[in-house]
Amino acid sequence: MLVSGSASMSMDGVDYQLRPGDSMLAKPGIVHDFRNTGTEAARVIVVWGRPGTAMDWTQWVTGRKTDQAGREAGEDVRPDHS
Repeated sequence: MLVSGSASMSMDGVDYQLRPGDSMLAKPGIVHDFRNTGTEAARVIVVWGRPGTAMDWTQWVTGRKTDQAGREAGEDVRPDHS
């Protein structure tokens, strides 16, 4: 979601102009790109996860802590990108 500023997002070759409050969903496999089109910083909230997998982070607060807990439990988790 674009919180402030101005931006455009391209999805599958189609450009969309975003205003504060606008959100986009890029489905798995869709080529997408996000660009700041203004002169000020664009503030953005980005949410993502593995396709088809619900991610409940409430117990650990963040995805990084969720992954760490999974590794400690011997689960196959996404690669650590920290």
